[in-house]
Amino acid sequence: MLSAIPCFIALFSIFGPFLTDTVYLYSGVAVNVQASGLAGFPTIDPNAGFTSFALGARAALDLLSGHLPLWNHYEGLGTPLLGEMQSAALFPPTLLLAFPHGQALEQAFLQLVAGVGSFLFFRKFGLGAKAAISGSLLFEVNGVFAWLRNAIFNPAAFLPWLLFAVEGMHATAMAERPLRQRLPLICVGAAMAALALYAGFPEEVYFYSLLLMGWVALRMTELSVRQALIFVSDLLLTGLIALALSAPLLVAFVDFLGEAALGGHGGNGFYGAWLNSGAIIQYIIPYIFGPIFASTNQTVSGIWGNTAGISDLHLSSLLSPDFSPPVGALSKFFWLGGFS
Repeated sequence: MLSAIPCFIALFSIFGPFLTDTVYLYSGVAVNVQASGLAGFPTIDPNAGFTSFALGARAALDLLSGHLPLWNHYEGLGTPLLGEMQSAALFPPTLLLAFPHGQALEQAFLQLVAGVGSFLFFRKFGLGAKAAISGSLLFEVNGVFAWLRNAIFNPAAFLPWLLFAVEGMHATAMAERPLRQRLPLICVGAAMAALALYAGFPEEVYFYSLLLMGWVALRMTELSVRQALIFVSDLLLTGLIALALSAPLLVAFVDFLGEAALGGHGGNGFYGAWLNSGAIIQYIIPYIFGPIFASTNQTVSGIWGNTAGISDLHLSSLLSPDFSPPVGALSKFFWLGGFS
């Protein structure tokens, strides 16, 4: 069941009536390629083509030809490819970009990964099977997956896996199990954390790490001092293993960061950009102004393509289990404000 939505979306992207291939939309080899009967674009950020596909496919071809994707010889006089991050050069699913319609296949695979991780987390969290499946299907079509197809798409798949690992470590710490029984969850958490970094969008990983830290703090309120020490030690070991696994990427990233041009994201960036009051209705009805970038009102569509919505926050409250106060209130706060 969890594979149905990713498979349908992939088949629709490849064989459907609307042109969604980033090669045609953003490469510059063709113009006016949107569907005649439906205005707008299939994604908000053209970096789906400019960076994610172009650089990712270059990295995939390098790897398949037996070369490490360290340097991009096809951009100016050459630029770092691995350290650039959004190429997701050493991210295993990036290899799919070497094949026809590889981006659609990669994103369908990541949606499935997200769905499975969500199901495991929901079950570990205490939800029934039907509620867990419902929540997993909803997460497979969350706002990031629906509206963005650039590198920010990739790390979202690993948030539920990391929450699952935290929940598992909490349970084993509460039971005070020996290290050999706790080690599998530590390895799962470390592998998923490393993959989240290799996925090519560290900003997103940083933001949901704040959610994870808040969730850890919340769960620690239920533990004794001895259990909390076990819990924290497992988390620290997970982090150290994840850093070791992602060291090749992080070294290249940090080395390039001092030289990288951040464009509009440098300094104050988009500090002064916001939507006017007329756009507030989008938080309840995301597509009231039409599909992505379909609105002619640039005040509405100029920032994020006239799409926004938090209705999923209200829907997710239906899946939140009951806890005794104050854990209940805090649990729902983190659940609604973060995971959705």
